Amino acid sequence: MTLVADGLAAPFAKVLELLPPGNAFRLRAAVGWPASLVGTSLEPFGPESQARFTLQSDGAVVVEDFATETRFAGPTLRTERRIVSGLSVVIRSAAAPFGVLAVHGTERRHFTPDDVHFVEAVANVLAMAIARATADEALQASELRYRLAARATHDAMYDWDIANDRTYWSEGVEWLFGHAPGAVGPGIDWWKEYIHPDDREAMLASVSETLMAGVREWRAEYRFQRADGSYAAVRDRGYIEYAPDGTPLRAVGAMTDVTEQNRTEEAVRRQATFVALSREVATAANHAVGVDEAVRAILRLVCIHTGWPVGHAVLLDRNAEQTMPPSLWYLADPVRFGELRAMSDATPYRRGIGTIGQVWKTGQAAWIAETHAPSLRRAAVMASGLRGGFALPVLVGATVVGVLEFLSEDDAPPADDLVAVLEGIGTQLGRVIERAEAEDHLREYAERLEGLSRRLIEAQETERRHVARELHDEIGQALTALKLNLRAIESEADPALTRGIVEESLVLAERTLQQTRDLSLDLRPPLLDDLGLVPALRWYLDRQGRRAGFATEFIADELVDAVPSEVATTCFRIAQEALTNVVRHAQAATVTMSLARQGAALELVVRDSGRGFDAALATARAEHGASLGILGMRERAALIGATLVIESTPGHGTAIRVLLPLVAGSGEVNEPARRTA
Repeated sequence: MTLVADGLAAPFAKVLELLPPGNAFRLRAAVGWPASLVGTSLEPFGPESQARFTLQSDGAVVVEDFATETRFAGPTLRTERRIVSGLSVVIRSAAAPFGVLAVHGTERRHFTPDDVHFVEAVANVLAMAIARATADEALQASELRYRLAARATHDAMYDWDIANDRTYWSEGVEWLFGHAPGAVGPGIDWWKEYIHPDDREAMLASVSETLMAGVREWRAEYRFQRADGSYAAVRDRGYIEYAPDGTPLRAVGAMTDVTEQNRTEEAVRRQATFVALSREVATAANHAVGVDEAVRAILRLVCIHTGWPVGHAVLLDRNAEQTMPPSLWYLADPVRFGELRAMSDATPYRRGIGTIGQVWKTGQAAWIAETHAPSLRRAAVMASGLRGGFALPVLVGATVVGVLEFLSEDDAPPADDLVAVLEGIGTQLGRVIERAEAEDHLREYAERLEGLSRRLIEAQETERRHVARELHDEIGQALTALKLNLRAIESEADPALTRGIVEESLVLAERTLQQTRDLSLDLRPPLLDDLGLVPALRWYLDRQGRRAGFATEFIADELVDAVPSEVATTCFRIAQEALTNVVRHAQAATVTMSLARQGAALELVVRDSGRGFDAALATARAEHGASLGILGMRERAALIGATLVIESTPGHGTAIRVLLPLVAGSGEVNEPARRTA
């Protein structure tokens, strides 16, 4: 239970045993539930029961939020324990389901397919353990019956008269191994003959050492041949009687067939290994940077767990009929398998041709033996000592996007349970690829959006340039004409009657002309297009200083020459906004602006001696839309890959630093140096 709870970070986990005749559940093990309930608490087998619904569904039951659940009411004490979500699966056994494994959480939760697979794997391990415990209980009962009535046992009991080498065997030798009483020899040699050849020498040596040492008990496990030629795994226990002088006289014991028990234990071990493999693969895939790294990690983990020396992955073009390596590899011995890799990487893979091509075409896993290896690779495969290969598809939905191939020194195909685990890993890798593709699409969308934003600003600048030209050329010319006309009226009219009106008109025309020019300059100063960035910034700083009454200083690096139009526009607009903020808020006596080359970038610094502010707080407000000036400067900088840093503390002035790449949009600039404001 702790494994399940920790694995899913869930506060509650429990096992409910279905009691005969199938109308109630008993709490057998739990995490998060009161210990006093374990072994005693019963849950009804009613229509409101999640456990009953799980058994009837014969599959995983997932509840993201019990508040919206309509199929059943949920676990007992749900309200008291504030349970919100849950996942339950069936614990199966050979005859009938043992019960239900369930986990619950106190928050709404979306359980992923990996979560479901993990809980199902644990349920399978529990089923194996329950089967093993049942087998152990049966064995203990058998030993008890042996003590009460030897003839009732299913063990093959023996009584060996060591001195005369005569052996008595119970009926169990026929029940267990199929050897009829008439076929069993009278002495110990018959037993020796049927021990597996690989075990015989060790067993005979063990018996001899036991007798020579005077040890009264002998225990061993070995393989014993049945009458049909197959071998059973045997656990042998013998008790030896010695004469006063230490001579062995008699050995009484029993042979127990533990073949099924060993298989169960091996199955439990395999399931635990598979659970560990699945978790390691999931962790590696989630932490990998990119699909290639995830694939390499999966190849390495599978090969280490299975003992296969070669792992190979080919990522496919969904719309192509063939693909050309290089591909991704894990080689336990790069020197030994180097020729195989070179041969494989020089061979194109075609849909439907060879093992990888067949898996690509069918979407089904395939095992091949040595004699069926693809012809172009067969020599390299055989020279490497490899005898078989297993390939499985990597799927995104129903589409094969890759093939994983593993090569083995054994020609026996992998067991079905291992194939199922590997197919799950292939599906998991498919989700990694699908996620990477989605991230690529999102990145492309963001790049397109950034391009659209940049073009929008370019269009705005073009329109502003047009408006400025119109204001300057059209309105300015019209007002100049008005001024000339008024001059003519002044020279021709009666001075006594018209002079005052004419003078007032001239002042108004002069003021309107100046306002028009100012508006034109604010929209886009002609200096920026005609003379470049440095003169435009110097002029604008001087103009704002005269207007607001602060002293100015402008410093420009001699290396600042031609600047790309987009960079120049961004730099000027940020400087324009910075000076606007100085005029509105800073109450500064002096303002310094500097422009300098920093490698492949241009650094703009606008520093004032004003009252300053809390830069961190202002930045946070800007991110929430409360300070459009700061937000606008940051957005303009981000569009061309520039960085903007604001340095300010109350009472100590402000410095705004911008580092602009001279190739707009590259983003390949260093963070601006943070100097004392």
